[in-house]
Amino acid sequence: MSRRTWTIFTVVQVVGLVSIWAGPHWKTDPGLALFGFGIVLLQPGGLAAVMLVEKLLWMSRVTIPQMHWIELGLTVAINAGLWWSVARVWRAIRTRRSAPVPS
Repeated sequence: MSRRTWTIFTVVQVVGLVSIWAGPHWKTDPGLALFGFGIVLLQPGGLAAVMLVEKLLWMSRVTIPQMHWIELGLTVAINAGLWWSVARVWRAIRTRRSAPVPS
């Protein structure tokens, strides 16, 4: 991915993580909206991370706060892989479309 794409990815993930953290601390409607916005920004990695952490670590010695941090790290890692994959496919499509047509 280009530097610009990594910057956009980082901003989206940081805003999502801050929204997930700050939303429940606000006891008003904007807090709920902020939490929902954070959930949307962290998808699809958030859903996959929750399922993985629940299946692999639920009955282990790992505490709930530790699971939460593992889940957040896994969310960002999964999303990074997906963004990278989409960027490669997008680049391949653009390269193929802009290639000269053989006569």
